[in-house]
Amino acid sequence: MLLFSLDSDATFAQALAGGLAVPLAPHEDRGFEDGEHKLRPLVDPRGRDAYVIHSLHGGPVDSPHDKLCHLLMFMATLREHGAARVTAVVP
Repeated sequence: MLLFSLDSDATFAQALAGGLAVPLAPHEDRGFEDGEHKLRPLVDPRGRDAYVIHSLHGGPVDSPHDKLCHLLMFMATLREHGAARVTAVVP
């Protein structure tokens, strides 16, 4: 099982990972000047179950719509990298 957190404040994700005794999986999330983003897992998810924790609460920088697009793009990337199942955890 792989557990990813897309939130910059990963307090909930770290607590969940600690309770499950599973480390948070690393990923790359790079923003470019033109507004584009590069999202990719830094571990191979092929054949594994992946869980993505991401809040959709809007803030001063990102709207809930931006955060939803971010989540869906990362989930699609995990499927393209061969994850068996991808589940969103949206607290």
